Amino acid sequence: MTNANLQSTVEAYARGEFAGRWLAPRYELFPHELALMKAYCPDRNASILTVGCGAGRETFALSDEGYANLHGMDCTPEMIQRAMVHGDSVGRNIPFVVATADALPYSDAAFDVATMFENVYGHITPREAWIASLRQVARVVKPGGLVLMDLNSQGDRLAYSFYFKAMSFLHMFANPHKCEPGDKIPRWGFLANRGQGTRVFRSHWFTPEEVVSDANEVGLRVLLSSTQKGVARDPMKSTRALRGGGWLVCVLQRP
Repeated sequence: MTNANLQSTVEAYARGEFAGRWLAPRYELFPHELALMKAYCPDRNASILTVGCGAGRETFALSDEGYANLHGMDCTPEMIQRAMVHGDSVGRNIPFVVATADALPYSDAAFDVATMFENVYGHITPREAWIASLRQVARVVKPGGLVLMDLNSQGDRLAYSFYFKAMSFLHMFANPHKCEPGDKIPRWGFLANRGQGTRVFRSHWFTPEEVVSDANEVGLRVLLSSTQKGVARDPMKSTRALRGGGWLVCVLQRP
């Protein structure tokens, strides 16, 4: 992630609109996340890295499901601090570290599974940064190990498809934030970052073809790339931007 985009992401989650939403206690898995774990990682002793864990939502939820060998990392220090405080309060000795996904502080082949849930992969922009991050994630999983992802899908609803096609057309004439095709900037982003050039929080929404291309580029095998409509209709009332939408659910494997 470039320095400007990394800083805007950290600010959005630490002090921006997302801060209260994501720092609030949320330690539950979405139904499709739990289904993925049960189907692809039934071994509760598997070593698991939760990439972009934030305040520990999926990490502690996985612990509640009986997974015993968990690690969490996130680029936002405030998020990691919150996760560590919660871990201490509930007696869970889960190691959390502040790091970026393109520079993971773990040895090669350290984990059986890495998760990148709730569009963590799409929060790493631009594309060169998320490819570098996926390459790092591939490095730290074992041969035969898995990367489980859910991503914001461009194609789940007609309104989403129209939005991205319209933005691609408009960006032919003006693109002050240097957005790439598939990038989305929240409405507040234009106002909160006015006058700061490319320092605006963005996320990327994916097509299945993009995921396959990314996986091939870093040497991962695609086991699953499927749009799951209706399985993640914001059951915890926490992610308004995704309400009514579906996820692009992906499972990648290191050969």
